Amino acid sequence: MSPYAKNLNLDQPSTSFLRKTSILNIILLISIFITFIVYFIEINQITTFSFKLKELEKQKEELEKINKTLKLEKIELESLNNIQTELSSLNLVKIEKLDYLRPMANVALTRK
Repeated sequence: MSPYAKNLNLDQPSTSFLRKTSILNIILLISIFITFIVYFIEINQITTFSFKLKELEKQKEELEKINKTLKLEKIELESLNNIQTELSSLNLVKIEKLDYLRPMANVALTRK
């Protein structure tokens, strides 16, 4: 064996190579761990948003039902029969003759 080959020591990997691979392995493990953490956080947020969405849809349905009943009540209160009964309870006097004001053609207004 030549003295040059003895200095290379090809049978065993160098300590700097082992150190670099161990650092690379640690970095890879940390990045995989962080990826899983981020993945679980995202899954948790998605499920939370889906529950909130279902709750809001239920609220929307309830509000639509209330809106329908209020519209029906409004129509009932605005009906002609209901208005006539309310007017009769106010004891108003019926108008016999109605006089309208007619505009005068030759009149102008000025400010003093």
